[in-house]
Amino acid sequence: MQTSMDASVISGKAKKRKSSEVEQNHLGTQTDESTASTPDSVDSLEDVASFGPERNTLSATDEAEAMECVSVSDTDVASINVCDDQAGPNSNGDDVEVETEPPTGGLTKVEDAVGHISDDAAITGSDAADSQSRPTDFSGGTPLSFIFACPEVTPSDFSFSATHRLLIDKTAFEQGVMIPHPNKFVDRWQPGYVRMPCSASCRLRVKFAVKAEHSSKPDTHKSRVDFSTDSHWERVTNSLSGELFTVDDLIAAIESYDPGFLDAFGKSFRSFFNNYLRCEERANFFSNTLPKLQKVALGLPEIVTQPIKLLAQSSNESITLSKYQIASLLANCFLNTFPCQDKELPRSQNFRTMFLANRKSCFEKMRCLLNYFDRVLNKEDMSSNTCLVSFHRRCLKARPQWEKIEKKLSRCHVSSQGRIEDQRRMLQVDFANQFVGGGVLGQGCVQEEIRFITHPELIVSRLFTPRLLDDECLIVQVSNVENCPTELRGYCNFRGYAESFEFVSDYTDPTGCDRMGRKLVTVVAIDATPFRSREQKVEEQFKPYFCLRELYKAYIGFKSPDLSTTEAELTAVATGNWGCGAFGGNTTLKFLLQWMAASLAGRDMVYLTFNNPELAESLAKIVDYMLSKPYSVGQVWKLLCLYTKTPNKSSLMNFILGS
Repeated sequence: MQTSMDASVISGKAKKRKSSEVEQNHLGTQTDESTASTPDSVDSLEDVASFGPERNTLSATDEAEAMECVSVSDTDVASINVCDDQAGPNSNGDDVEVETEPPTGGLTKVEDAVGHISDDAAITGSDAADSQSRPTDFSGGTPLSFIFACPEVTPSDFSFSATHRLLIDKTAFEQGVMIPHPNKFVDRWQPGYVRMPCSASCRLRVKFAVKAEHSSKPDTHKSRVDFSTDSHWERVTNSLSGELFTVDDLIAAIESYDPGFLDAFGKSFRSFFNNYLRCEERANFFSNTLPKLQKVALGLPEIVTQPIKLLAQSSNESITLSKYQIASLLANCFLNTFPCQDKELPRSQNFRTMFLANRKSCFEKMRCLLNYFDRVLNKEDMSSNTCLVSFHRRCLKARPQWEKIEKKLSRCHVSSQGRIEDQRRMLQVDFANQFVGGGVLGQGCVQEEIRFITHPELIVSRLFTPRLLDDECLIVQVSNVENCPTELRGYCNFRGYAESFEFVSDYTDPTGCDRMGRKLVTVVAIDATPFRSREQKVEEQFKPYFCLRELYKAYIGFKSPDLSTTEAELTAVATGNWGCGAFGGNTTLKFLLQWMAASLAGRDMVYLTFNNPELAESLAKIVDYMLSKPYSVGQVWKLLCLYTKTPNKSSLMNFILGS
């Protein structure tokens, strides 16, 4: 991986930045699981159509602004075609080839799902016959060695405030001790907060027999679930305090406080533990992991001593938790103790929904979770661990006037190889669902779900992150194990994608921590607009109105949340075919929109096409062409507006390169 640049190279680049005309550098190395063939974070195309509540739309002012941009004048067209004296070495304005260097080390292939070919990467007809002779690797655009890569630390403000809430004691933490804040559980059951299973207001759900029609006797074959006056947490404590030796013991315990679990999930749950897990995995879970998992789950009132305030929509708010607190919350999710949450949160926080069907990919995702619990409960001293995870919700307050932006495009490297999560020291893009995590606890197993399941600490964000609006993102600083000598990923190694996804082995992350004990890995979740649904048609994505929405979304994700950070300190964005799978996005359009947003945010970009060398080569031609002029962000926007009003237009790629 290209993050191993020596300090002299990095410092030299930082100085170069101050000469302004040099393209802004940023944190760079590449990887991506998303590609032209990468579906977005939804379980199926049906999920795209029934995507939950209606997506919020841009304002009337934004729509008017978008329509105004479509009327590109002849003068604007002339300004887009940059004059010859700006074209660089090639005075006739032809494309100028930029010398490229292939990425070295650390970039690994990601296997696509068996039989799963996404829209932009489909191989059909005669193409399939000569696919074996095609190159499998391509990289181009700005050489990777010129992409700025460095550790990036998000806001250094580590203090109690109305917008940054810490669930640990700050004074004790500064002395190297991890103590929850406050020191005793404070109960709160009200809107705007996570409904904790240990709250006194959480009532036990029980089954009631339903009386048969025209009869005073209850029908033993029918029942309904309703709330009783008994304490939910008291039943949870009684059921999970004893030893559980088998899967039937575990099912009986869960059924006692989660009625209906056996009927809805019992068969698949039993099949996973008895038939799917290897004997040694099953023995280790029931002998070593489950007793500690029960203990850390029941310790919730002493570990997380306050209900977590939701990261409210249209706000700039942050939450910081310890790894031990996250482990306790996830243990309760595994044991299905959480009650129903706010309607703006994902439908389920409990892990039981992974057992709705006997599905191989779901079972493999559960193996990843069991490995996580084995690691944090059996192999690490979680109670004394001082690593933290921070979650930042960001909302765009001031919207750029894209046609007026004179800032030049930043440097961009394109590669067909690598994964986004392998790009150390970069801002890594999560192709999110508007409900973060997407189908991670269901049947989804594409880019976002794989990221969440291999980094389970991300899953806890579903508890307190309401649906993302059109001008919002979620930034997560992920924390993992320190001082690992090998270069790996998350909590587990894996292979495959979608239905071919498989857990392979345990793994520890070598990435260093910042002064707050947070890993120097930053993930940003941004959700694209679905264009394969009943509401939106694929061709509508080229309209300025929808382009503006994607630009605002990408810009708030790439924009530094720390106002004190200079552009010379910003790392590159590692991204790919955002919204180009099940959501029906056009790869060329999404590439340009992300490049524009990254450029305005002051970041370089590393774009990964997920084993699609043809797409990588085409996009690299666009990079070489636009950087040779060079194009400004505003000129690219005018070019897109011109494309929308061109009759009988060809593809956007040909429109740019064929002129």
